[in-house]
Amino acid sequence: MESKECRFEEIKIDLLHSNLKYQREIDYDRVKYIATNWDLKYFDSPCISFRDGMYNVIEGQHTVAAAKMKFGGNKEIQCKVTFGLTEKEESKWFHGETNKKKKQSLETIYIARLLGGDEKLLKLIDDLKVTGLLLKINIPKGNCVIDAIKTVETIHEQLNNVDFISCFKLLKETWNGINESLHASFIKGIVKFYQTFKSEIDDIRFYKSLSKIKPDKIKTETESDVYIDDVAIKYAKVFCRYYNKGISAKNKLKISKLED
Repeated sequence: MESKECRFEEIKIDLLHSNLKYQREIDYDRVKYIATNWDLKYFDSPCISFRDGMYNVIEGQHTVAAAKMKFGGNKEIQCKVTFGLTEKEESKWFHGETNKKKKQSLETIYIARLLGGDEKLLKLIDDLKVTGLLLKINIPKGNCVIDAIKTVETIHEQLNNVDFISCFKLLKETWNGINESLHASFIKGIVKFYQTFKSEIDDIRFYKSLSKIKPDKIKTETESDVYIDDVAIKYAKVFCRYYNKGISAKNKLKISKLED
């Protein structure tokens, strides 16, 4: 890329244009986290290309989206603006900036949040401890240790405290926290089952019906269901079928509710 004019400018957020052809889609979970934990110490000025009358966000689209979420579109933020680039040169710049950054592992990010006293994460860890489960943050993988950290954090945000603890207690007690029962798809399935039938299910019956069924067998049965794309519904349907075995038609859970 030839040397072009470059300077720092304060630019209104609504004038910044992202989602360019060569960029990934914005991860709104990441945007929400940045906005919620906004700290000027960690602010990096977005890299902008001014082309054809538009301020194109080359690097920092998540920062821009988070700033808009927190402050609104009229807020001005400092940007590093380069002038006179072609679309091809923009693309090269984008990939150059991306390659400069060493991607942190998810576990490293969560360790940093833990050491930083992140209240949401600490609350999640405390609630899981009540159920007998742990998050794989700076501890070895094994029984009762959940590797699908992001999945569980999303679920924790969606469920109220009582439902979260009840659901994960059921999961842990039924399969004793073995690793195969703590994969993301399996967890999503039991949450879907619990949310759908929580006012109808008997925890003791669930335990007796499902504890003798190995998670690998349940996984195999879900993979044979080629008619449904939603993996949570696939698992929930299998749980439902085993739960319903041996009880009267009147007391059976209605599997059709899972797709309502």
